[in-house]
Amino acid sequence: MKKYYSLLIILFLLVISISQLSLVSADGVNQQKELIAPETQIISILEDSSLKVNLKNIIREGNFFHLIRLVDFDSNKVINIKKSIERDQLIISPQIELKDGHDYTLHIPPYSLEDINGEKLNDSYFLKFQIVSNESAKKKLLIESISQNNNSKIMSLNESAKSLPSTLTRGVLEHGEIYAGIDKSGFIEKNGNLWLWGSNEMGQLGDFITPYSNKPVQLAGTDVVSMNKGFTGGTFSSYALKTDGTVTAFGFNYYGFLGLGPAGDQTDFVVSPTPISGLSNVNNISSRFYHTLAVKSNRTVWGWGDNQRGQVGVDRLELITTPEQIKGVNGVGNLMDIIAVDVGEIHSIALSSTGTVYVWGGNNHGQLANGSLNDESFPSKVQMGSSNASLLTGVKAISAGDNFNLVLKEDGTVWGWGQNDKGQLGDGTTVERRYPVQVKGPNGVGLLNNVIAISGGSNYSLALKSDGTVWSWGENSMGQLGDGTTLGKLTPTQVKAIGGKSFLNDVIKIDAGNSHSIALTSSSFITWGNNTEGQLGNDSLISYSNIPVTVLQPSIRQDYEYIYDSANRLTAIIIHKGNISYRRDFVYDSNGNLLSAITKEIK
Repeated sequence: MKKYYSLLIILFLLVISISQLSLVSADGVNQQKELIAPETQIISILEDSSLKVNLKNIIREGNFFHLIRLVDFDSNKVINIKKSIERDQLIISPQIELKDGHDYTLHIPPYSLEDINGEKLNDSYFLKFQIVSNESAKKKLLIESISQNNNSKIMSLNESAKSLPSTLTRGVLEHGEIYAGIDKSGFIEKNGNLWLWGSNEMGQLGDFITPYSNKPVQLAGTDVVSMNKGFTGGTFSSYALKTDGTVTAFGFNYYGFLGLGPAGDQTDFVVSPTPISGLSNVNNISSRFYHTLAVKSNRTVWGWGDNQRGQVGVDRLELITTPEQIKGVNGVGNLMDIIAVDVGEIHSIALSSTGTVYVWGGNNHGQLANGSLNDESFPSKVQMGSSNASLLTGVKAISAGDNFNLVLKEDGTVWGWGQNDKGQLGDGTTVERRYPVQVKGPNGVGLLNNVIAISGGSNYSLALKSDGTVWSWGENSMGQLGDGTTLGKLTPTQVKAIGGKSFLNDVIKIDAGNSHSIALTSSSFITWGNNTEGQLGNDSLISYSNIPVTVLQPSIRQDYEYIYDSANRLTAIIIHKGNISYRRDFVYDSNGNLLSAITKEIK
């Protein structure tokens, strides 16, 4: 290895959202407990030239530990690395010599690490650094300090709208759809217009204009009929299903997760909706974290993304960068006659027209309902017990949480299996279940019934009853249960109404995100739970709300102009907002990778 008088690593761009868990005690006083999060002095270099990333807590590998990567920013090449963990330190050992003066980016994706209690790294960390010799360190520090000051001056368009927004009414979205992702929300108007709000760090709101929006932003020209269940990881990517049965993707595209082809052929960030080639006649789609499934009109299933645990459902444990048809039971033929799909963190679930349920992928918490913890790359039918037990039948709806599943049967009862450490199965315990168990009634009395819709969040669940009431159970640290507290529940509790003095009784649709929820009532759209990225859409950045709030509509609608270069790359977006216009310019390197995006007001 090359010898330096003094080896320094200088961080010159650090895109980090510190992960924290907000705990509320019984007397309502907020307390902060830091989870996995980098220290201020985040990276140092060891004598053997390995990189040491300092973290707050003792850590262990998460489900996406294999996705941590190091990239030479100058050559846009991924560097082969070995990864290890030593208590509260992540050790990255490059298998080649890092070059003096080169820029490098270390990407630590969500859920790649967790602490000893199972609390997961919820944010994505892009650590851009440079190794320099001691004699040039002062000059480099000065240059990059100026660069950071310039970046901090990028304005938020949300701050420019001073007029009071009006309340969104159901009339805007009659017969439309609602959507809750990991840290964003959305709805689709009857006319096909798509509105999104929440996190936009990687362009997942489809414009790359601001890092977040705390009220709905219209995505122009999408003509959408349905949005994905979660991010491609919720991890900063989005899909839109159009009325013609095609699918467009936008947002975060490291490794080629968006299904647009091999990563080498794509930029890391897709800043405007881009059609997925060869995918047509799609009826519904579902995405969460790093893999996605689509059901076609002929009832076949297609998937792409990370397949390390077999969650895509094809015969190769590798990244699938374009849609491929899902195999049948035991890998024989193809999966057929499917009417709905959903995906969890590392597993998938599908519902057939006959009411039987198929599962495949990761099984670390029994989410495949086969009595074991062994992963399976191909679908298998869900059984009610051991090998001699009957199959789960009579199912009319399915929903996947991170590592658990919910099903709604024709008789209005709800069943679940998989991870249950937060009570997300609603059976009154925290016992992990490897076969389906029935959700109990409120306060553990009787059984939950008369349910017409279900939705699984990260570690909590929602159910809509025929009388228009909403019930929730599981984790509640961010108020995602909507019952006016932040105390977790092992059995269903009723969701409060606006103001918290009564209960919801006129809800039509529900959807659960990572730790926030959205519902359509007879008169408005409402949200509750986590709001750290503005995902509640009420023009506020309070950290959470444990009772529903009303989603707001901007009083001024935005018009967009898109400018492309000769290589068909988006080079600028001009936004006309009332009497004010803004221009967002995009700069690419020689390989077509996005380097920067700057917003400024124009005359």
